[in-house]
Amino acid sequence: MFCATKEKLMKVILVYPPLGSVRSEGLDAPLGLMYLAAVLRESGHQVKIVDNVFQTNWDYLKTVLAEYQPALVGVYCACSVADASLEAARISKEISQDVLTVMGGPHATIDPQVYLENYNVDFVIRGEGELALLELVRCLELSEDYTKIDGLCYKENGQPVISQVLAQQPDLDELPFPAWDLVDYDRYIEVTHSAT
Repeated sequence: MFCATKEKLMKVILVYPPLGSVRSEGLDAPLGLMYLAAVLRESGHQVKIVDNVFQTNWDYLKTVLAEYQPALVGVYCACSVADASLEAARISKEISQDVLTVMGGPHATIDPQVYLENYNVDFVIRGEGELALLELVRCLELSEDYTKIDGLCYKENGQPVISQVLAQQPDLDELPFPAWDLVDYDRYIEVTHSAT
């Protein structure tokens, strides 16, 4: 189902923003980002997850962005980390104005307008992102039209264009195994055990 496009391969960073003052007890690893990473990687793209959730500042993200030089940065957006998600996009653009930013997750799905009105955000994916992000990357690689991708919101002449159709999740049996190797899962186990 996920076939590689060999014309160009994209370097992608997926960011799990820091929680700030939000309690971290019982914190779950970013399974959604790990699925996205696995799908992209299976198609030949280079992917890193910047799991910034345990960080107290943005130095780690800045270092990875500068060293890895991605073409696209995807950021997880939940209500509890909405401001941090926008800060991650701002930092990405600060490191490189050429990088494209895409936001996804529950808050981006509910209120894509608030993200697209931000100068530092290029795209929002509403709904399940695995197929939509993969198709967006393919279209960007090949300079093809991405405006028909289900769930993809974008800007046209600087104005937000909001998709009324949510991106659909593929059959879980057809997805590759989540990219557990891209996160420090031991940290999540430590947090979970310390909370009990």
